[in-house]
Amino acid sequence: MSDSQHLLDIIHPYQVISIIGMMKNVGKTTVLNYIIKKLWNTHLLGLTSIGRDGELEDIVSCTPKPRIYVKKGTYLATAKKCYYNCDITKEIIETSGIYTSMGEVIIVRALSDGYVELGGPSIVSYLSKITANLKELGCDKILIDGAVSRKTFATPIISDATLLCTGAELSLDMNKVVRETCHIVNLFSLNHIKNQKLIRLIKSTLENSKLAIIFSNFSYKIINVKTSLDSAKLVSENLTEKVKYILIRGVLTDTFLEELMKTTDQYKDLVIIVEDATKLFIGEKTLKVFQRKGGNLRVINEINLIGIVLNPFSPSAGFKFDKYKFLKLAEKKINLPVFDIKLIEEAKTN
Repeated sequence: MSDSQHLLDIIHPYQVISIIGMMKNVGKTTVLNYIIKKLWNTHLLGLTSIGRDGELEDIVSCTPKPRIYVKKGTYLATAKKCYYNCDITKEIIETSGIYTSMGEVIIVRALSDGYVELGGPSIVSYLSKITANLKELGCDKILIDGAVSRKTFATPIISDATLLCTGAELSLDMNKVVRETCHIVNLFSLNHIKNQKLIRLIKSTLENSKLAIIFSNFSYKIINVKTSLDSAKLVSENLTEKVKYILIRGVLTDTFLEELMKTTDQYKDLVIIVEDATKLFIGEKTLKVFQRKGGNLRVINEINLIGIVLNPFSPSAGFKFDKYKFLKLAEKKINLPVFDIKLIEEAKTN
C-alpha cells in the first residue's frame, strides 16, 4: 500500500477532521490542500478554519504562504473579510450569526474552481455550530484548518479525528523536534475515565464546576474559584484519604502540578481529571516527575489522534532536515502513522 493510500484510508472513517500544528510553518495548509485534492472527486467537502488561512502572505512575518485551492461544489465557512478575498465564483448559502474580528462567518458554495481564504471563529462552541451547519448541507468530509498552537480545536466536541503537523520550524535539532512531538502524542493518548457513575456525576451535577474534589463514595465538594490556574494550594488543603478524584475544568499547567507536589503527598493516591488533553499545558519534564512519583492523569473525552505529518523544512531559518532521516526517526519514536506529504508526492511522480 502506498503512503498516499494509507493516509486516505486512515481518514476515511471520519466525517470531521482537524488538522493542527505544533506551531506556524509546519505544513498544515500543505496537508489540507493534499487531502482536498485527493477527495474532491469522491466527497462533498466542507472547509473552515480557526483563525485565518489561505492568504497570499503571512500577516506577521510577511512571508509567502501556500494558498488553498478548491473545486466547484465545495462548501466554505469563512469570515466576511476572507469571503471577499476568494477568487472563486460563489453562492451565499447562509449567514451564521457568528462574528469574528474579520466579520461574520458566511457559509458559501463554490460555483467555480479557484483559490480561497478561510477565516473562522476561535471559540469551540461557535466552531461546533458551524460544523453542524456544514453537516446539514450534506458535507460528508469536513476539514478544519487549525490555528497556530491552538490544539484546543482537536477536542472531540468538534472533530472525530485529528492530524498533527510538526517539523523543523520547532527547532534545528531533529531529535528535539521528535521528542517534543512525542510528548504531545503522549498527552493526547492519556486514558479516559471509564467508571460510568463518575462520568454521569461529572457531566450532570458537576457540569459547570471549575474545580471539585470527589470522594470514594462519589460524594463531592465544589471548590469555588474563578480559575483553576493558581488553585493547587487550595486543593491540597482539601485533600483527605477519602478523596479519590480532582476534577479540573480549564487548563492544567506545570505550575499547578509543581505546587501540588510541593504541598502534599496525597495526590499519589488519586486521579486528576481534565476535560480532554487539549487542556494539558504541561511540559515533558513535569509530566514525567508527576507520573514517576505516582501521580495519575485521566481525561473525560479522548482525542482521536490518527497520524503525524512532517515538514522537514523551516521557512524562517531557510534550513531543512534530511527528509529520509527525519521520517525514519519519527517512525521509530512515534507509535502512530507518520507521513511526509512532499515525499508522497515525489514517490508518485517517480
